[in-house]
Amino acid sequence: MEAIFDTLVGMDYDGSLVPGLAKSWTVVDDTTIELILREGVQFHNGEAFNAASVSFSVARMLDEEVNSAFRSNFTSIEEVEVVDDFTVRLHLSSTDGTIFDRLTDLFMLPPEYVTEAGDTAIATDPVGTGPFKFVEWIPDDHVTLEANPDYWHGSFKGQPQVGTLIFRPITEASTRIAELIAEGVDMIQDLPPDQIQTLVNAGLVVKSGITTHLTYFLVT
Repeated sequence: MEAIFDTLVGMDYDGSLVPGLAKSWTVVDDTTIELILREGVQFHNGEAFNAASVSFSVARMLDEEVNSAFRSNFTSIEEVEVVDDFTVRLHLSSTDGTIFDRLTDLFMLPPEYVTEAGDTAIATDPVGTGPFKFVEWIPDDHVTLEANPDYWHGSFKGQPQVGTLIFRPITEASTRIAELIAEGVDMIQDLPPDQIQTLVNAGLVVKSGITTHLTYFLVT
């Protein structure tokens, strides 16, 4: 998802909030946020990214018929006001201290493509503004992406460094580790802690990462 799509606000590799497709923002008041969008950004199909893309993407997320699993994260957004082609204002129903964290998960979609092709197409042939373009999906086997040579500059993600990415779902940890050691794959994730030393002994590099998950406690 992160390879194909971009969001208005990003969360970099240190866990800090950084500009994404919105190059800057201003908290106008407790329930109003103004975002200035990047100009010259295109979706993979050539469609231009602009304020209409933001309005469409938010409206689709909140559409009960679309029934997104993440809809509840954005219900504080009451209205998207299109000020001009590259300026939008988010009007909230109430103060929302989590809204910027939430926006890091709201992927921007191309309105014309989704409207014409439908929800099934965006699921099976996704089009975004990200550093990689969708090529192929074989269920339960692999997803293939290719570098986007026209990826916009200024993203914390950086420019694509390889021509092709292949994601393979390998559910068994032992099989993932064996594939890595045998050089069948270049990297794996979700490494069991008790297997770290095995990979270190094999001369491989093990790195930890920062999670962006939030945990809430209700005190009564």
